[in-house]
Amino acid sequence: VAVFAAALEAKRTWQLKFKPGELLPAGVFGTLAAFGFSVVLLPLDRTNVLFKFTTVPFERAIKFHRWAGRIAVFFVVVHGGFEASVLGIREMVKFERAAWGFGNAFGTMAGFSSVALAIFAMSHVRRVNYDFF
Repeated sequence: VAVFAAALEAKRTWQLKFKPGELLPAGVFGTLAAFGFSVVLLPLDRTNVLFKFTTVPFERAIKFHRWAGRIAVFFVVVHGGFEASVLGIREMVKFERAAWGFGNAFGTMAGFSSVALAIFAMSHVRRVNYDFF
């Protein structure tokens, strides 16, 4: 908990130098989304050394992978909602060179892509369109 609080304070201090203070909740949810996606990107196969050391069954790892992905996409949607409510829609699709990157357009595209990935990963969609996958 102390490490999380210290990281949050460091992020807040850095963010207030470049962005409005109203974007702090968006920054927190963006950080949580990045953490969720990093968990999702852990390699999943039956012979993974990580599963051997932790004795986590492969089926449980698959469930954890799916839940981490759903939670990460939820955090992405909340992050994008906060950003759009504070900055406005016009700012969300703007390309610009700034101290923290190239504007919000790439994040908006990544957010829509992650939502599309979550929709296509739903079991009902995969069952109905089995030939497509």
